[in-house]
Amino acid sequence: MPNGIQVFSADGSIVLDTNDSITRILGTAQLTRNVNGSLTADFDQGRPFFMYLSRGASGYTVLPDISISGRTLSWTYSGKNQNNTTDAFILYGLY
Repeated sequence: MPNGIQVFSADGSIVLDTNDSITRILGTAQLTRNVNGSLTADFDQGRPFFMYLSRGASGYTVLPDISISGRTLSWTYSGKNQNNTTDAFILYGLY
């Protein structure tokens, strides 16, 4: 039998089970339009993930190429359509 904590709602359904994966947010990275960058974080402590979130983008927006390699998260804007980028941020963490 697994060990852990389970939290139930009033109707008896499971709301939280610590035997499931729970995310941990490590931080955010502010992206500036058309500026490549990278950061280092403790991605080796679990399974990394990221979410790209734009600020008020409308219409067609070119997203940067985002990758995680080892302990480094990096983003690179391609040379084409750079006028269609927007200021944004990346939320990153671990499962």
